[in-house]
Amino acid sequence: MKLWIPATYTAWGVIARISELFGSSAAKGPNPVWFHAASLLAHIAASVALFMLLRRLCASHVAAAIGAALFAAHPVQVETIAWASGLKDVLCGMFVIVSLWQYVTAVQRAGEEENARPWSRLHYGAATLAFVLAMLSKPTAIITPALALAIDLIILQRGSRRSIAWLWPWIALAVPVAIVAKLVQPASANAASAVPLYLRPLVAGDAIAFYLGKVVWPVNLAVDYGRNPSIAIERGWIAYMWLVPVIAGIIVALFARRRPLLAAGACLFAIGVAPVLGIVPFDFQVYSTVADHYLYISMVGVALVVVEGVSHLSTRAAFICAAPVLLLLGAQSWTQAIVWHDTISLFKHTLEINPESYVSHTSLAAAYLDQREPSTAEQHARAAIGLNPAYSRGYATLGAALARQSQLEDATIAYRDAIRLNPDNARARSNLGGLLSQLGNDQEAIEQLNRAIELDPTEAQAHINLGLIYASRNPEQALEHMRAAVNLWPRDARSHVNLGYVLLLRGQSREAANEFGVALTFDPSSAGAREGLERAGAGASGQARSDP
Repeated sequence: MKLWIPATYTAWGVIARISELFGSSAAKGPNPVWFHAASLLAHIAASVALFMLLRRLCASHVAAAIGAALFAAHPVQVETIAWASGLKDVLCGMFVIVSLWQYVTAVQRAGEEENARPWSRLHYGAATLAFVLAMLSKPTAIITPALALAIDLIILQRGSRRSIAWLWPWIALAVPVAIVAKLVQPASANAASAVPLYLRPLVAGDAIAFYLGKVVWPVNLAVDYGRNPSIAIERGWIAYMWLVPVIAGIIVALFARRRPLLAAGACLFAIGVAPVLGIVPFDFQVYSTVADHYLYISMVGVALVVVEGVSHLSTRAAFICAAPVLLLLGAQSWTQAIVWHDTISLFKHTLEINPESYVSHTSLAAAYLDQREPSTAEQHARAAIGLNPAYSRGYATLGAALARQSQLEDATIAYRDAIRLNPDNARARSNLGGLLSQLGNDQEAIEQLNRAIELDPTEAQAHINLGLIYASRNPEQALEHMRAAVNLWPRDARSHVNLGYVLLLRGQSREAANEFGVALTFDPSSAGAREGLERAGAGASGQARSDP
């Protein structure tokens, strides 16, 4: 899936570079510890910024600290922080919170004495910069003006005219980001047609009710709840679950004037998840409308509600009430973090929560393939297909498992099924091409591999497979594809070995020796690289003797 997240891509690039400089190895690649550390540090920064925001919105340091601590320690945050790709959500959330903090500071300083107004403009500039960075981290941040408006109207009570006058530049900045994001990552046809328009508000109500439940009772958390619109409609949840947010909204409305933080918190909670409630379809909705990481910004609203609840208590009473709750939440977060130790642990846990998760079975199949357990991988791939016979990736994973067990004919059937269900599956075409070549059908293999590269020019395995086919018939073309594979997979030992052997075929022994040497740097146990290095050495000696 394509994502428009330039700031996050930049952060990932910097982290990868730091990882290469400190603590990575040529054989294993970047150290994942650095990526997890970055997410954790960003979450800590977001929590500190939230404390500063809450401190601006309420008179009690203690209440602000408790609200920020709940945001930091709540178990629904674990998914966002533990998943390396979740950095986009953490960065986005961190910058959104910083922008709100600086916005509120700017508004408050603008109302102070004359000499404070230049500082107000400085804070507004910082807020705007943070808002832009948030959108570049993840386009979901376009909701920030709505969040700021809710705080402005309900807590700061400045009136709509003054609020809009401050926020219209942000809205103007958000419009092009929304357009670019929609062009780069449009919802698939399946997602767009999944739910009739008149049912989408009910699906959204079901999602909000689910989220409220997880906030209040954060147990049985999983990466795939399987709560997609079809399931919600089929099982009748949408018929009554919408009542939960409606009743909650009525209760908040009754106390809105006397408890502005409660009202603002409820608004921020709803606004935070609004883009992913299914009113506007999105791709992940095919699997589930709800996911823990969608709650990251909404947890700011939860923190505000908690602040409202404890701000009227004495310091001692607030600590007595909050301490056991925070300890329990922290313990549950620790337990949930252990689930994220590795892929197998994560998706086995998900299957315990959602036995119908075909995505989990497929992910487990891929993990067992990495551990060289193809028979176990086959079982999970077949389980995924049994749960969803229209799931292309399940068939592709089954094909890989069967190929590892030398069941090549059955593997080609599985790959053809994967392509039938998703003709744009470049990886399936690449793997099918490799199998067809092994079975002697080079003509169709070349067609499938060329199509794979057309669909995805970064499909390195397709280049490797084409290079192997052309090695004996057209060394020039073979060399072109092998070099392309090395450029795409510069740390892959096999790519360098394959390039080395093609160079040997062309009589370029010295260049081949260099490639075999690089391969041994990445995989010191590579027998192919060692054998190739010996042959290249013999070839280079003969070449040297023949030189005048």
